[in-house]
Amino acid sequence: MNTISPSTNWNPSPLQESIIPPILTINEKYNPEIAVKAEAFHKSIISAKELVQTNIPPREQITSPFFCVRDLGFIFGVRGEGKSWIAMMMARAIASSDSLHSWEVTKARRVLFVDGEMPVESIKERQEALGDPPLLLYFLQHEMLYDRACQSLDLADPIAQQALIRVIQDLEIEVLILDNLSSLFFGVKENEADSWEIVLQWLLELRRLGIAVIIAAHAGRNGEMRGTSKREDHAFWVMKVTKVEVPDGERETRFRTHFTKTRNCPLSDVPPVEWTIRPSGSGVTVSARAVTSELAVLDLINSDISTASDIAEEMNVSKGRVSQIAASLRERGFIEVNNRHYSITANGKSRLEDLNPRKRND
Repeated sequence: MNTISPSTNWNPSPLQESIIPPILTINEKYNPEIAVKAEAFHKSIISAKELVQTNIPPREQITSPFFCVRDLGFIFGVRGEGKSWIAMMMARAIASSDSLHSWEVTKARRVLFVDGEMPVESIKERQEALGDPPLLLYFLQHEMLYDRACQSLDLADPIAQQALIRVIQDLEIEVLILDNLSSLFFGVKENEADSWEIVLQWLLELRRLGIAVIIAAHAGRNGEMRGTSKREDHAFWVMKVTKVEVPDGERETRFRTHFTKTRNCPLSDVPPVEWTIRPSGSGVTVSARAVTSELAVLDLINSDISTASDIAEEMNVSKGRVSQIAASLRERGFIEVNNRHYSITANGKSRLEDLNPRKRND
């Protein structure tokens, strides 16, 4: 086989013409699969110059500013604190082109919501409570799958993965929401990175097909997303959901969302949001408001999270930023500092009520 000496005047075309035929000839004799793969690699390799000259259109935004086409995003939180609510509200907003608070939906897209945990009547009740169902929103629900087809919903199974891809393509789905990780992927050991590979390869295939994916997941005892950190490596954004306590006797549900990772925009572009879901007639009303840094710090101190490092970890900001906010609060008499631990004052509690109108109508 001819060899090619390194040259600063390297030309890809002669290189491919001189190398590909011998490789195909040798490998077809011993392993045809290697020959096919090698040919695919050769067809796909381009020079750096050709790459920078190639017109690659930017990915469309699904929900501005944080969610784009082909993204993988995670929504995580403790069981029962609101992650299924926010996942369902995002599904409805994307399917109907309705903005969700300050998150602008660019256009209506077909959404498939795959539920592996909730009773089907709960899914139905929430859909009815949230109003007229979007025409582009579809559900694959584990109980209905068993009742209608005697099948389980296990997306760790390669056959189920490929079957769902076929359904997604048939329905022209653009956004896939999986609720939730532990109930949809059987046998995947959460703390083992190698076990996650079963799921990751399928998620990467979905990305290559242009499908954006949102996965709801549980938080562990430490408050972080349960399982191997390798899950977050391929995520474009990660959203944490935490419960907000409501006064005794109130029937409403409150929770707060904040991002711990965003690749598509700075974290400052997606500040924390507090959501309120309140019964109204036969349905519910949903309201939301941005959470200021001052409110967030006061709220955490009032919840006995008392050090700058712990508050910084909860807010996903620097310790210096927390110290800066705390200094301002201390100057105005809203908090006290003792041995580097913060405590809220009576004036601080009053300020917290002014900033956080939980006892007033939104």
